[in-house]
Amino acid sequence: MLAPAASRTKVEEVVPVHATCEEALPAVGVGLHVPEGTRGGELVYELPLEADGRALVFNDALGNGPKLTGFLGSLVNLLGSGGVLGTPRIVKLRYMADKARFRSFLEQLDLAGPWQALTVSHGDPVTVDIADALRAAATRV
Repeated sequence: MLAPAASRTKVEEVVPVHATCEEALPAVGVGLHVPEGTRGGELVYELPLEADGRALVFNDALGNGPKLTGFLGSLVNLLGSGGVLGTPRIVKLRYMADKARFRSFLEQLDLAGPWQALTVSHGDPVTVDIADALRAAATRV
């Protein structure tokens, strides 16, 4: 089991952690980005793809869930990203320490591209116009 260094102690309350992501993943070609402006505990992973491509893997800092309908859907939309790539409202409330710094982090990732894919823990992957999607997500922080 691996865990980000900032989360290791909390994760070890549940399962044994053999190493941190920062210790183990760079050796196998996985890049790590610390999302600036957050309260910590999560990383953004940069995975190598075939033919010199790269993918970004977000956990909770960005979501891309569908816009839901009905009463329960409306409640979920209020807490989530509301059908677009962006920072879910619940994450803004609990996880964001400095929205301007996180916005800048997303803009810097855009400039570090090109990216062939962007995935999130909650929602669909983005596989086209990723730079545009990152810039748009930055405006919604």
